Amino acid sequence: MLYAAVGPRRIAGLGIMPSRWSVSTDGMAHTIGVGLPSSLNRSMSDQSMSSRAEPCGAGNVAILKRVPVLVVEDSWHVAKALKSSLEQLEMCVIGPTATAAEARQLAAQQKPQLAVVDVNVKDGIATDLIDELHAQGVRVVVASGYAFPPIRREKWAAFIQKPYSGRELIAVMCGILEA
Repeated sequence: MLYAAVGPRRIAGLGIMPSRWSVSTDGMAHTIGVGLPSSLNRSMSDQSMSSRAEPCGAGNVAILKRVPVLVVEDSWHVAKALKSSLEQLEMCVIGPTATAAEARQLAAQQKPQLAVVDVNVKDGIATDLIDELHAQGVRVVVASGYAFPPIRREKWAAFIQKPYSGRELIAVMCGILEA
């Protein structure tokens, strides 16, 4: 299992230091931007990303290209930033959705390989959704503000504690796909 935590600690097994979400305030509206590491931004703006992909934690960011990923997050600004970041990596983003019910429908229709699932969603705790996704062979990254999520450990491929950075999530997903 991979475990990602935020703060001055290293991400276990991945050997990278985490960075934070960048949050900016514009008047009363709060937005969140997930900035990719500058090395990834450079390689992605370069036309030859596939031939010159940058390392990503335990592996290579090119492994994420065209991977279908379900995003289940009830905070719209986090969901929007997450979707944007994953699309920059050329992942096939399914959603985002804020409910377990809609996530089930999307998963049945589009068959994700990975899922990033917030524990607390609009229609309750996502325990049953995570169990169902696991049973379907979807590798689930549980995202939560809890230090220890209320999900049985064998049901998720990785846990990442909020707040987390785009770099942390990318490293965790690379690690899952390379395992």
